[in-house]
Amino acid sequence: MNSNLRNGKTIGSFLAAKKDEVRNREISGLENYVKARKEKGKKILYFIQYWGASHKDSLDKYDYESLFNLFGLLRVIEKQYKMEVHLTVIFTDSHVLLNGYKQEIFKKYYKELKTILNEFNYSHILMSEILMPFIRQHRMKDINDLIISIIDRSKINEVSTYVQNNHSFELLKNSASKHSYRYSNNQIFGDLRFDTTEQSAYAYIELNQLEKHFVEKNYSQSVFLTYTSDDEKELIAPNLPSLQIYSFRKGIRSRPWFSYFNKEEKK
Repeated sequence: MNSNLRNGKTIGSFLAAKKDEVRNREISGLENYVKARKEKGKKILYFIQYWGASHKDSLDKYDYESLFNLFGLLRVIEKQYKMEVHLTVIFTDSHVLLNGYKQEIFKKYYKELKTILNEFNYSHILMSEILMPFIRQHRMKDINDLIISIIDRSKINEVSTYVQNNHSFELLKNSASKHSYRYSNNQIFGDLRFDTTEQSAYAYIELNQLEKHFVEKNYSQSVFLTYTSDDEKELIAPNLPSLQIYSFRKGIRSRPWFSYFNKEEKK
């Protein structure tokens, strides 16, 4: 794959934030993180990134480009700070199930991603595995039980005034209208459907709040890499140093799992 981004020579060439103050803040946060690691005698920098899924059952050009841009960024960081870099990609199967996509499809997609990550000696884990302590504590069988309970609560719990008036919530509602299969095709989901974008967004926030707790606990020494903007991050991103990065080409931070190189493959 040809990618100008993955050959970037500076960390800034991979960053997607448009405002200089945001970019400067993110680079400053990274430098503070590196400095703290060095002061403790640590030799490894840890990074995490979420990776979702949709109807794709295999990787396409956008996925490969996004992965290689990600790897390019890590190489630049490794070279600049002269420290080993470790990446863990968290497959957000929980989000995929909440959106209503089929397990047999996204498992194939994730299998191909795992192969690429293994080839580059990077790690991966399912979000459902990270949430397993909570699932067991509440005597649920698996991640599907948790998703069902969140969907049920989204229909009876009122969204707080703060959330309703939050710009981030409006962005999540807009995202739900595009990507929540459980909303856009709700007639096939019976009681496990979303009747409104508000329900879908509220459920997504509740799930993310739970995930934030466990991700922050398990990856407290990591930097969060994301395609999410500042406005979107407020209600859903873990409270960790973060870098907003481009996906498959400069100027684009669209999530590759929702982007189809061949539009005809989208069902």
